[in-house]
Amino acid sequence: MTTDRKQLLFRGAVIAAALLLCAGAVLFAATRQRRFSGQILRSEGNGTFLVQPEDGKPFYLLVSDETFVFSFLDGFDTRSFREGKLTDTVQVSATVAGPKRRVTTANGTTASAWPAVQVEVQGWLQPEPVTLADGTGVQVWQYARDTAYTLADGTELLRVDTPIGPENVYTGGVGSLAQLPQQAQEKILAFYEAQGLLYDERAQLERAYQAYCRWEGPEPFSAHTLGQEIGPTASGDRVIYFMTSVRLPVSGNETTELRLGAAFDKTTGERIETEALFTCPPEELAQRLLDLAGITDPAQREAMVSAFDAGNIIFFPENLELSFPQGSLPGQEHSTLIGLEYEEGLRGLLVDGAVPHAPDSAD
Repeated sequence: MTTDRKQLLFRGAVIAAALLLCAGAVLFAATRQRRFSGQILRSEGNGTFLVQPEDGKPFYLLVSDETFVFSFLDGFDTRSFREGKLTDTVQVSATVAGPKRRVTTANGTTASAWPAVQVEVQGWLQPEPVTLADGTGVQVWQYARDTAYTLADGTELLRVDTPIGPENVYTGGVGSLAQLPQQAQEKILAFYEAQGLLYDERAQLERAYQAYCRWEGPEPFSAHTLGQEIGPTASGDRVIYFMTSVRLPVSGNETTELRLGAAFDKTTGERIETEALFTCPPEELAQRLLDLAGITDPAQREAMVSAFDAGNIIFFPENLELSFPQGSLPGQEHSTLIGLEYEEGLRGLLVDGAVPHAPDSAD
């Protein structure tokens, strides 16, 4: 084979390889998936939606019969969404794959749209805003696990987690409400229904807005957060213990926690007063617990005895926790927690059956 022919064959191979690479690049670009999040501004009909992404310019999204559409929002109708029957503004997260397709919009013009592989409807805007004390309107976004209050410019003021428990909460080594007799379940649920939410959502929204009005930092305002959870913390032969945990905003991302304990008869569900779980008189309980904790400073003891609330005693499988919420003690910047193990003299201070099972033996 001559040198010229070898060179010609070599050049042909190089060109073929380049064409193959180009074809691969085109195919990759056509099939590569992208993900966008944003608000749907309107339906254009025929499965086409105009979306305003979190960053960037609006784009068209094409939802076909092959698109997987789902939502964790209670009662959201994905079929109506596919048909473009939108009565509220919704927030979506969409996975798309090119190439773009030509679509006809509602006014008859043509445009390019991203074909959607998957669309999750994450939230919807409640039709009526909340009006604050100074007349400012606040938008309310409902999501599957929380609610967000935002100003018209998108600034988020407050995010409130959907309350959790006491139903459908399982604590490893302790169990759950569902494992109790039906009578006990009903009694405990009635107690917590009467207790309700231990925060004022509207007051916290006003507080977050006032914090926003005072905000002067170069970085964006950090939304306040709020939430409440109820779940079992320990279980014994005849008693099951629950804790209500309330997360309250302090400023920005900083929060404080309020903890409240409660004890119930495992068979009947009757509430057992915390003081009744101890052998000493109720008026001596604070002093006895502080003795076990080794708190000897007279001023500190006096402040703690004054602030003591038996409702702030939480039972866990291996220890008891005494909680002093933020602001309950002089000069206190954060909540104060004191842990006492049952083997450190505490067991003798509790009535029979009050000591919880260890984690490996709890039912």
